[in-house]
Amino acid sequence: VGNDGQFAALAALLGESGWAQDPDFATNAARVRQRHRLNALIAERLLARSSAEW
Repeated sequence: VGNDGQFAALAALLGESGWAQDPDFATNAARVRQRHRLNALIAERLLARSSAEW
């Protein structure tokens, strides 16, 4: 995502709105530092539904 607002929207869509307030993910710089962890968390949420559901 391109900015903090878009990340908050993505997190809410994934059912994880708290991610946007988590210090590890609250800013773009923080998300870059935690990218491997965040990518795994996002993948886990995406895999929970079919592509048709998303």
